[in-house]
Amino acid sequence: MTLFSATDPATPVARALVVTPVFHGVPDGMADGDARLDEAVRLTRGIGVAVPHAETVALAGTKADSLFGRLGVERLGGLMEAFHADLLVVDHPLTPLQQRTLERGCLGKVVDRCTLILEALATEAADTETRMQADLAALQFQRGRSIRCWSHLADRREGLGFQTTLVGMPGDTLLESHRRRLTERIAGLKRALAELRRARTLQRADRKAAGIPTVALVGYAGAGVASLHARLSSGMEARLPSGRMIDLAVGLPVLADLPHSVVTAFGVTQDAVREADLVLHVRDLSDPNDVAHTMAVEALLDQLGIGPADPRRLEVRTKADRLEATARAAVALRMADREDAAVLVSAETGMGLDELAQRIDRHLHSWQPAMPLRADGPALA
Repeated sequence: MTLFSATDPATPVARALVVTPVFHGVPDGMADGDARLDEAVRLTRGIGVAVPHAETVALAGTKADSLFGRLGVERLGGLMEAFHADLLVVDHPLTPLQQRTLERGCLGKVVDRCTLILEALATEAADTETRMQADLAALQFQRGRSIRCWSHLADRREGLGFQTTLVGMPGDTLLESHRRRLTERIAGLKRALAELRRARTLQRADRKAAGIPTVALVGYAGAGVASLHARLSSGMEARLPSGRMIDLAVGLPVLADLPHSVVTAFGVTQDAVREADLVLHVRDLSDPNDVAHTMAVEALLDQLGIGPADPRRLEVRTKADRLEATARAAVALRMADREDAAVLVSAETGMGLDELAQRIDRHLHSWQPAMPLRADGPALA
């Protein structure tokens, strides 16, 4: 999953005004408000919504009722009308009260950062396993807030509790029927994912017994994890230069303010990272907010019990081709004296992939002797 789309969709189903609040003197997890706004715009476009206007809004502090205050809400309502937007995307977590106040004042639907992330995960879900986890995260988040999540994906979300035409027990209010449907769907998804989790655990045990270790790729959304995975393998399996076969797993894309419901719902994906024999922390060498993004990834890895001192970790710096040769050489020189130096690679040009394959081989050498060379399976390098 990339979670990012470079351009607006050809036929967007909605138009959104995207706003990123910037609080004076309050740490926000991302140093550059413009960079965070750019990320929110890309996420919004990625779920099939056009963005005619986006801006940062400086705030001295939060307002309990609406986040922006009365004048701010009036201004946002005017902007939505001016740009014919039917959706307001606020790049910040909102309380249910703040969301309702903004919707009434702007006369449109409001989506906060948490809901935007959930929508992006659901949109990017490429397989049944990921789709089930994304749906579970969205439903748990929705139930916890006692409000309906916005979704333009009406056909896919039918029956998940997102529609207003719910049929409940006699005497039920619409909200009670909605909550009952949510509870039923959450319970069903949890049962299905529990079975899938057990199956994945047995599969990993069988592959370990066959001498096939797992290498997991983890990074901030947009760092190039998906591109690197595609370059290393044509599927879930790859072969190292020594002939050793490995499984390649991709962890949950990390984003700032990642909802807790996402972390818990993606248990199957997280298990693959937690139990991996080697974890590649993928970092974008050209990212101006690399420090903040790295902190977000480190926080998630800590939750999985994979701290900075864990010997299973290897740092990979991607998009090295975007740096000039002198800048790239300077980065390599700074890391040359470190035993755990990062590997500089480019999924676009293939630069550094040979060295990465060798480093992975060395890290896994003590895990088990190399397997006999096989003719099948794509070569890692």
